[in-house]
Amino acid sequence: MEKSRSQTIIADTSGLVSLFHPLDSNHALAVKAAEQLQDSDATMLVPIAVYLELLNILGRIMGHEIAARVAEELSDHFVILNNISSASLLASLKIFSDVPSGVSHTDCLVMASCDEYGTSDIFGFDKAFVRLGYRIIT
Repeated sequence: MEKSRSQTIIADTSGLVSLFHPLDSNHALAVKAAEQLQDSDATMLVPIAVYLELLNILGRIMGHEIAARVAEELSDHFVILNNISSASLLASLKIFSDVPSGVSHTDCLVMASCDEYGTSDIFGFDKAFVRLGYRIIT
């Protein structure tokens, strides 16, 4: 019998901020989704650009001490992609040149990471992902 492949999900900053910021409007949705994913065999990948953007945002709105604790929590439960491959970087720049100006380069890197890892699943809330053919799982 063939082993089933675990689901691979690329985390976006929007989903992670919602998950770790209790006052965020999507917090309850993000927590529920994370709990369901924790009970599955899903692998959550966090591109380094998302990781750094998350820490900057949480550091600004919640303080550096809390942001540092979040970093530890992420390391325990998520796979941090410490390197951006040249192929993903080039793909993200191509996506970036073709999307509306409201879509950040980090979002484009998330989409390029999806393509690199063969998934369309993103843990996030940005509607642009859906418009561009990806699936937000929150």
